[in-house]
Amino acid sequence: MKKGLQIIGLLCTLTLLTVLTWLAKLDLNYYQTEIQNWVQQTTGRPLHLKGNLELHLFPWLGLNTGPFTLGNPPHLAPSPPLLQVANAQIRISLWPFLLKQIKIEHFQLTGVILHLVRQTDGSNNWDPLFPSPTSASPSYFSLEDLTLNHLIIQDSQVTWTDQLLDQQFNLHHFSLNTGPLRLGQSTQIVLNTQLTWQQWQVQLNFNTLLHNFPQHTLYHLSDFTLTTELLNTPFPLPHPWKLQGDLKLNFAQSTFQLTEFNLQFPTAQIAGHLHWQSRSQLPSISGHLQVQTQALSSLFPFPTFSKSLNLITDLQSNFKILTLNNFSLQLDEHHLTVPRIEWHLTQDFLTVPNFNLHSLGNQLLGQFTLQHPFTIPHFTAQLQWLSSPQALLSLAATLPFSQQLPKQFSIKTGLGMANLPGLSNPETALLRMETQVDFAKNILQFKEFNLNVEGQTLTIPNLTINFDRSNLKIDSYTLNWLGIHLNGQLTGQQFSTNPQLTGQWRLAPVNLSILERITGLTLPQQLPAFLVINPLSLQGKFHFQNGQLSLLHPQIQLGNWQLSVSQGEFNFQQDKLNLSGFKLAGPGLTLLGQGKVQGMFERPSWQGLLELQPCDLQAVFREIGYPISWQLPLSLNFKTEIRGQGLEWKFDNLVMHLNDSTVKGEIHGDLAQPLDLNFQLAMDKWQMASNSLDKSDRSLGLTSSGISLPIKELQALRINGEVKIGELKLSILTMKEVRLQLLTEHGRLKISPKLR
Repeated sequence: MKKGLQIIGLLCTLTLLTVLTWLAKLDLNYYQTEIQNWVQQTTGRPLHLKGNLELHLFPWLGLNTGPFTLGNPPHLAPSPPLLQVANAQIRISLWPFLLKQIKIEHFQLTGVILHLVRQTDGSNNWDPLFPSPTSASPSYFSLEDLTLNHLIIQDSQVTWTDQLLDQQFNLHHFSLNTGPLRLGQSTQIVLNTQLTWQQWQVQLNFNTLLHNFPQHTLYHLSDFTLTTELLNTPFPLPHPWKLQGDLKLNFAQSTFQLTEFNLQFPTAQIAGHLHWQSRSQLPSISGHLQVQTQALSSLFPFPTFSKSLNLITDLQSNFKILTLNNFSLQLDEHHLTVPRIEWHLTQDFLTVPNFNLHSLGNQLLGQFTLQHPFTIPHFTAQLQWLSSPQALLSLAATLPFSQQLPKQFSIKTGLGMANLPGLSNPETALLRMETQVDFAKNILQFKEFNLNVEGQTLTIPNLTINFDRSNLKIDSYTLNWLGIHLNGQLTGQQFSTNPQLTGQWRLAPVNLSILERITGLTLPQQLPAFLVINPLSLQGKFHFQNGQLSLLHPQIQLGNWQLSVSQGEFNFQQDKLNLSGFKLAGPGLTLLGQGKVQGMFERPSWQGLLELQPCDLQAVFREIGYPISWQLPLSLNFKTEIRGQGLEWKFDNLVMHLNDSTVKGEIHGDLAQPLDLNFQLAMDKWQMASNSLDKSDRSLGLTSSGISLPIKELQALRINGEVKIGELKLSILTMKEVRLQLLTEHGRLKISPKLR
C-alpha cells in the first residue's frame, strides 16, 4: 500500500512537472486573437493587446500584459476608449492556485486612463462591464477563495464626462494602494489624486478602512479621512479642508449613505448626513446639513462680522435641481429663514420664492431669482423692508463704513438733531420700503423704489448704478413729508474711489409754519404777516466731493422776496460752511453779503460781511405789511462786519448812511424770545422836519423826559441802545453832542436824552 502511494505521488509530480514544462514553453502571444475574441464576446467591448504577453512561473505565477485598451460598447463612439493601460502586472501563488485558491500576491496597474461617459439619455459606457449580483459564480473558482494581498494603481487618470449635466470631472496623478483584499474582510485603502472641475483644482488625499459584505453587495468605509488642498479656485477660500465620517455603499440598491460626517475648515465645520440613490437615469441625493463657524473676519473682509455663523438645512437633489428646505442662517444678530431654495443646475439659475431676514430690529422680506451665478450673473428681486429709526441706527452702526464717519456727522446725530418730526414716536416709528431690483452685467437697478414712514413718502422711479463705469443715476425723486414736496435728480461718479455727487433739487412752495414743525426750530413770535402768509420755495444745484458739499446758485423765493447764493460750500470733515456771495432782493431793498459758519451741528459760530444798497425804508415796511406812520423820507444803506455764535449776533464796524446822515458803531442782538437788540451808535448829524410828527396824534407820548412812540413794527423787538448825535436839528432848534437812549416798552419806542 505504501509503495502504491509512492507511485501515485511520483506520477502526480511527473504530471505537474510536465504541465509546468508545457506552461514554461507556452507563448501567450500566439493566443492574443483568441483572448481578444473571448473578451469581446464576454463584455461586448473590443480588447486591443498592443504589447507582448509575458508569463512567469517561478517563484510565482506571473503575467505582464504590456499596453492594452478596452473599448466602449457598440452604441457609443469608439474614441476615447473606456480603459487604456500602459502595463498590468499580476503575481499569483502557484500552489494555492492548483488547489482552487486564487492568492494574488501583487497586482499593479500603471498608466491607467479611465474614460467614464454618461449620455443625455442616462446610458453609460461602464454598466454592462460589471456582473449583476444575481449572476452565477464561475464553476471552478469561487470569489470567496480570492485573496489580493496588494493592489497598486499609479501614474493614472480618470475622466468623467457627464453629457446629461453638461459637466466634466478629471482626476490626475491618480494613485491607489491597498492592504490585503478578501471578501468579507476589512482592508486599509490609501488614495491620492488631483481633481479638476471647471476653474477648480484640488489635491485629494483619502484614507479609510474598507469592510465588504459580498453576499449583500454592501461595502462600508469606516472612519475615513479626506483632506484637500485648494490649488486653484475661482475665488479665494480658506484651506485645507478635512472630511471625516462613515460611508456605506450598496451596489444592489445603487445607494450610498454618508452618515455622521464632519467637514472641517480652518475656522468652520460642516456636519450632517447624506443619502445617495442612483437607480434611475438621474441620481438623487437627500440629507441634512449644519454649518458652524467662528472668527468670520478671517473669511469675509467685514470687521463687524466677527462672532459666529450657524446654518441648518435639509437638502434634496436629482442633479438637475438642488432643493434646500427649511433653510436657516444665523450670523451674529442677523437671522435669515427661507422655506425653500431651488437651484436648477442644468439651466444654471436659482430661485427663492420667499425669504425673511431679521437683523437688529430690521426685517427684509421678498423673493428673488439668480441666473448664471458663476458666469454672467443676473439677479432679479422683489423686496420689502420694515424698520424703525432706532433699528436703522443699530444696523448702520455694524456696517464697515460707520467707523469712518466723523463723530458729529453720524447718522444718530443727524436724526437726533432733526428729531424726526411728525412721527408718533421718532425712535420706533414704522419705516416701510418696497422696490424691485435687477442686477446684470455689473449694472444694478432699483425700480419703483418707495419709502414710507408713517405716511411720509420718498419715491424714486428708477435708480441705476453702473459698477463698470462707477457711476450712479437717479432720473427723478420726490419727497413728501408733512406738507413739504421736494423733487429733483441726482448723478454720481467714481463712487468706488473718489465719490462725486451732482444733482438738482426743488422745494415746492410751503409755509414757514410747516418748516417750523419739520425742523423743530422755534420761530420768533409775532412774525411779520408777509412771512406767515407768503409761501416759501427753494431750488438749486449741488455737488459733493471729498467730504465737501457745494450748493450751486441756490434760490429762495418768499413772496416778492428772493435770496440767491452764488455758491455755498459745506465741508463735512471740518464742519464748516462758506458762502462766497449771496443777494437778498425785494421791493425797495437789495442786501449783499458773504460769510462762513463753523460748527454747524453743535453751537455754530459765524462771521461775514453785509452790504445794504440804498433802499427806501418806507417802501420796504409797506411791502412787509407794516407801513411806517412817520412822514420821514428814509433812505438807507450800510456796510458792516457780522459775527455771532448760536442765536447771538453782532454788527461790527458798521457804517450806515441814513438820508444825509452817517452812522457808525455796533449793534448786537439775540434771536431768542423776545428778540434782543442792543447798540452803541454815533451819528454825525440828524435833521427832523417840523411836520415829521403829528403833534395832535393822541398816541404820541410827549413828556419832559422824552417821547414815546407806538410803533407796532417793533413789537417783536426788545430794544435797548444809545445814539450819539453830533448835530441834531429840530425845526429851528439845533443841538450839539446829543445823546439819546432808545428803549422799547409795551410796544412803544421811548426816546429820552441821556446826560453825560
